[in-house]
Amino acid sequence: SSQGSWNSYQTEIASGSWFHWAVVYNGGAASNAERLKLYTNGQQKTFDFSGNIPTTSADLSGQSATLSSPGQSFTGIMDEVRVWSVSRTQTEIQSLYEQIIPPMTTYLEANWRLDEGEGYDIYDETDHARHATRNGCEWQQYVNHWDSDSDGIADIDDDHPLDYHKAFDNFYPASNDGTIAFEDIWPCLGDADYNDLIMGYQFQTITNPSNHVIQIVGHFTIRANGAVQENGFGFELPDASSDVFAKVSVSGYEHTTGTIQTHASGFESGQDHPTVMVVDNITKSMPGYSNTVDWMVYEKPTTITIIMDVNEGSTMVADDFSISTWNPFIFIHKIRKNEVHLLNYSPTNLANTSNFGQCADASNPLQNLYYRTAGNVAWGLDFPVAFDYPVENTDISLAYPHFRDWVNSGGTMYADWYDNHSDGYRKEQFIYQVPE
Repeated sequence: SSQGSWNSYQTEIASGSWFHWAVVYNGGAASNAERLKLYTNGQQKTFDFSGNIPTTSADLSGQSATLSSPGQSFTGIMDEVRVWSVSRTQTEIQSLYEQIIPPMTTYLEANWRLDEGEGYDIYDETDHARHATRNGCEWQQYVNHWDSDSDGIADIDDDHPLDYHKAFDNFYPASNDGTIAFEDIWPCLGDADYNDLIMGYQFQTITNPSNHVIQIVGHFTIRANGAVQENGFGFELPDASSDVFAKVSVSGYEHTTGTIQTHASGFESGQDHPTVMVVDNITKSMPGYSNTVDWMVYEKPTTITIIMDVNEGSTMVADDFSISTWNPFIFIHKIRKNEVHLLNYSPTNLANTSNFGQCADASNPLQNLYYRTAGNVAWGLDFPVAFDYPVENTDISLAYPHFRDWVNSGGTMYADWYDNHSDGYRKEQFIYQVPE
């Protein structure tokens, strides 16, 4: 269609100030007199437009509009561009123009946040995926101070800018998933490949603007199950406040065998410290010998998400949970009392301690020595990163030559034995290779 003619509209815009512009088309009035409405900072500036709205392709440069000198592009900084499929009312515009909005908001056709800061691609957050391209302009650094959920925390500092109940995320481990690795032949020693369970983990502690804990989310990803036995996995919070029992509820665990008894809150019954049993039969999520034998079909990792919700109005803080001192463990072949913990981590109230001192175990509860051999070898390992584990039936010391040095030194030497930052630290032929 041909472009019509505009009435002139002018307003004073202070240099260096941010303004919100919204142009609303009402859908075609009678007598070929169509109306456009212009809003600046939510205030209506009505002007007339006669003719049809152009339907040809265009950009957002302002090239064909009188936004600066005639025939020139818009001179300024642009941010938070949205296109709607309906005529927005003044109330709707005023309610949202200083906020970010959910990308799935009804009638939102495109939402370009313009937060990329580099490159030429501009991402549309909506499902319509109307991604754009930067052309003839440069990225500028700008920090907005909106508070979209009105919780007193600016969006730039708010990890949950659309939820006034939540403000900050804290992660353990801080950078990315950690890994726990277990042998399940305790109290004896087996093939020492430490792949009977390879599980990635990360805890997300969510707090409100007052730094009170709202929720803790634990992500547990089963990456490999090199066991033939049907083992379970759980964790204890040995340094948690006793308030956790009364003020927190747990969900998301997978219990299928009837071996786990829980309180109504979801914590395991019979425990002095809060204990969450994540899964009672790992083979239900991933079959035995999965992802430990190179020639077998690769199984996609499975994630179990544990949610610990804090009662509304509680003033608990992160230290009340002490996630960093968690006590992860497996139990062997659906026998709940047969626990296997990390080196010198104590058993829970429900563990059978009669195997202490049997076979290769050299536990000595009087000295707080648990789940270790006389040579300081453990049945479980904890890594702050994703661990590349040995293939089936391969001693970990073949894959990682400095592992024994680390063990024999009591952890004082080669603390980074699992890293790959230098020659001689690992032998790839003994490490399971995840298919690309």
